[in-house]
Parts: sequence; C-alpha cells; structure tokens
Amino acid sequence: MKIAIISDIHGNNEALDAVLKDIEGQKCDKIFCLGDLAMAGPEPSKVVNRVKDLLKNDKFLLIQGNTDERFIKK
Repeated sequence: MKIAIISDIHGNNEALDAVLKDIEGQKCDKIFCLGDLAMAGPEPSKVVNRVKDLLKNDKFLLIQGNTDERFIKK
C-alpha cells in the first residue's frame, strides 16, 4: 500500500492543488492529512471546502491539527 501524508496547508490552496496532483500521479492508495488547514494563508475557505470534498472519499483521512481547534464550534 502506498500512502501520502500532508499537513500544514494553512490556507494555501495553490500548494494543496500541486501536492494533490503529485499524489495522484504517484498513485497513492491513502492520503492522511495531519491538519492545520486554514490558519493564515491566502485562501483558507477554499482549502476547507476542498478538504470537505476530499473527505467524501474513503481514501482521505483527516486528523485535527493544533490550529484547526480554533475554528471548531463547541
């Protein structure tokens, strides 16, 4: 099984697109995202929406990062 691990996207949608394209080209079976999706960066809402779409696929697993905790409604 080939896995990819990504983290610390911090609202950089352009970088996320590039990394996901590379992961696709490498034919990874699973993608583990270690969080820190939106804090700072140029396009935090685009990153969050993109990750929400990715979560619909059982190939993608998200683990909450330390900065993600600030955006969760309690």
